[in-house]
Amino acid sequence: MFYRLRAFAGRPRRFLKLEGFNVTGSIKIKTAIALVEDLERRGIAKPNETVMVENRHQGSLGLALGLVCAIKGYKFICVTDPNATRAAIKGIELYGAKVVVVEDRDPAGDSWEVD
Repeated sequence: MFYRLRAFAGRPRRFLKLEGFNVTGSIKIKTAIALVEDLERRGIAKPNETVMVENRHQGSLGLALGLVCAIKGYKFICVTDPNATRAAIKGIELYGAKVVVVEDRDPAGDSWEVD
């Protein structure tokens, strides 16, 4: 959503882009659409056949992918760490996705380990 700023910063027209008003609350919806549609164009993903898996998010991309996958007919599994908000996890689940919260760090301590 764009909001025109009148009488601000002189004569040039200025607009404020309000990404928080996107359907999932962030700009990540654009990324999610582009990712899924790119896989479809390349023949890698097919609705009702392909399972999408995304990992290492804090919520916004997982939420956006959950919505896109639900609309397009993909199963979606979101792997996240304990830093994801409960609201984001619940939102992803409400779109029909499975959320896996990984609690353990790998031996180097810089990523999460999945068994």
